[in-house]
Amino acid sequence: MEVSCVFARESHAAGGLAIALLRGINIPKDAVVLGQVHGHVAVDTRWVKIPSDLFQNALEFALPEQNVHLPRAPAPLAASSPCVFLTPREVISPSQLEDADGVYLQFDLPLDVLPSFRGLCALVCYSICITVQTPVETRQLFYPFNVIGRGTKSIPHLIKVSSLSVYAASALPMDNFLVPSSWSTSAVTTVASLSFSSVASTLQQEQWSVGGTDSTNIFNIRDQDLICSLAVEREHPSVPTQPGDELSIRLNFEEAIQPCRAVRARVCLCERRADGSRIQEKALCVATRCTQDASVIFLPLHLPSNVPCVFATPLFDVSFRIELEFFLNSSDGDKEPFSWCVDLQVHPPSPASSSLDETNACREFV
Repeated sequence: MEVSCVFARESHAAGGLAIALLRGINIPKDAVVLGQVHGHVAVDTRWVKIPSDLFQNALEFALPEQNVHLPRAPAPLAASSPCVFLTPREVISPSQLEDADGVYLQFDLPLDVLPSFRGLCALVCYSICITVQTPVETRQLFYPFNVIGRGTKSIPHLIKVSSLSVYAASALPMDNFLVPSSWSTSAVTTVASLSFSSVASTLQQEQWSVGGTDSTNIFNIRDQDLICSLAVEREHPSVPTQPGDELSIRLNFEEAIQPCRAVRARVCLCERRADGSRIQEKALCVATRCTQDASVIFLPLHLPSNVPCVFATPLFDVSFRIELEFFLNSSDGDKEPFSWCVDLQVHPPSPASSSLDETNACREFV
């Protein structure tokens, strides 16, 4: 027995819809196949202290006339990890699953859903769970997917719920047919809570809209004297920086006074506690160039497509910054490189809104 799953895109933006194409092979005719989408979170208390008001007894709830089932968390999370996103379980026809065109699952992602994240202090994971029940055994198959969003700062964190639609590929829906879920979230809370929001820039004089070469993102880099001027350029300056973007650091040494031998640039993901203390800083991409006798050089930096956007929680913050190290000419060979950095605002992509476009995207990946 095999079940394959293809998503319409690599990352799904909060506030939009998501579609996946399922196909099965050798599904027992007497099997009951159920589909459900859920997300879970795990917090490592060795790195962050969890306030008492983030915990609530969320398992004692009931949503009448709904096929409610609180699923277990998939590996690598502990089975008891709190649930933060949930859809009802829907029945999938084994014959349609084995059809050449397969079966589509469609669901909404609430705007304030927690983004996917893997760090030292927390892990947030989302999956489609397919349960195959036969008289002999019950098997569960998990298909993870990535969510990008800003989350919410609400405490306690409510379980986000959404409707789930199942339809055969031979009966494609009308565009945007999925109506918002009618589930009430006011009575559903989770055992552990994280909540995300956007992070304001901490460098008032270095706030800039990434892209282009206008005066808002050109900087003069100085130690004791001018080293170079720097500009951050992008292919589409009018669009905010998003995961997967290409950045180009342009360094102009034509008016430099302080000679420089080499430069190293990198984009770092910074994970910090609410009090500002560091949890970890991880380099996402690095570029190095020799600058001896150079007039203008370009340092390409590629943001991975699976990184989150900037977000914050009551427990920790996640932000990005561009760091540069300049290796200056000096009579003292042991001199440390001169370091300079600026915040980088990474925004979530536009949420998907067209069910037909997403369905066609699934087909293209097959």
